[in-house]
Amino acid sequence: MKILFANRKNCMERKGGDTFQMLYTKEYLEREYTDISIKIITDADEIKNYVDYDIIHIFNMQYYSETLKYIEESKKYNKTIVLSPIYWSKLDAVYIARMYRIWANMALLHACEPIKKIISFHPGPNGYLSKQYINKYKKLLDQVDYLVPNSNEELSIIRKEFHFSQSVKTFVVPNAIVLNKGQFENKHYSDLKQYRGCILEVGRIEPIKNQLGVVLASMRNNRPIIFIGLDSNPKSKYSKELHRVATKRGNVYFMGEMSQDEVREFYRIAGVHVLPSFRESPGLVTLEALYEGCNVVVANSKYCPIDYYSLNKYGTVCDPYSIKSIQTAIDTAISSNKKIKPDASYFDFISYSNVAKKMHEIYLSL
Repeated sequence: MKILFANRKNCMERKGGDTFQMLYTKEYLEREYTDISIKIITDADEIKNYVDYDIIHIFNMQYYSETLKYIEESKKYNKTIVLSPIYWSKLDAVYIARMYRIWANMALLHACEPIKKIISFHPGPNGYLSKQYINKYKKLLDQVDYLVPNSNEELSIIRKEFHFSQSVKTFVVPNAIVLNKGQFENKHYSDLKQYRGCILEVGRIEPIKNQLGVVLASMRNNRPIIFIGLDSNPKSKYSKELHRVATKRGNVYFMGEMSQDEVREFYRIAGVHVLPSFRESPGLVTLEALYEGCNVVVANSKYCPIDYYSLNKYGTVCDPYSIKSIQTAIDTAISSNKKIKPDASYFDFISYSNVAKKMHEIYLSL
């Protein structure tokens, strides 16, 4: 089988979860199944160069114009279309982005949460959940042959928001992490004693990841706080307020981007990995932290598919809008041993070998 993998134009320059999901799925499919040949494209105009390919698998429907162009071009050449939507409700993302343009203040964010639908409302033709917005995504989804969400919750949200055709086949395939227990050399941080037991968060510095909430929730303890990830916008109100509060609190370290081996070392020495994000599906760093034996804190089911990935069972859940809730979750996660530790079958389930097996079955069925 010859398959095209398609993603947004900047997926290799601005790598995100969709980039790594695509790259690792390709790697494991080609490694484990000799009947598979995969080519990655980042522009719909490239499709005409691969007319002998059977299937096009598109990753990330949130870049609507690019996704639609892929679908329209695929239809011209009668290709079967598989879509990994990588989608979650945008309500909180829109609300937070608008609020932080005014003032980077968690108390205000929390106080206004009951009216976030009003604040997030946009009357324009492309406003989130406007009639036009819903119809254009429904049109897009109706043209797909197979929809492959990363969780039951993701599929439920897409069905609820867009009411796409029942003729579209759906099958849930989990998001995955690379399972590698091999030894590695940490080139830059050979001695991490000063950070042992730290509060860790891995991810881009941006409002949706809620690093500000982590610092504010940790003002009364003296554990090191480690943030690993690039700052999306260092000049933003959010970034400036985050650094102001971090300086006031002290013992907060912004490490920037790191290699996977370096990140793994921090998972292993951290007291807890915290991701009180307002939007995750499911948050690969949480799964990686679990795999490395780290206690984890995650946002509740409004913001993350905690049921499908059993994060309510293996981690501590919080309300990302509430400083008190984040504080309690961090304290609970640090002070207690895991009641239940994931066994090997859990990690087999979220392995790329399992993803490759399920995707191979889907491709064969098509």
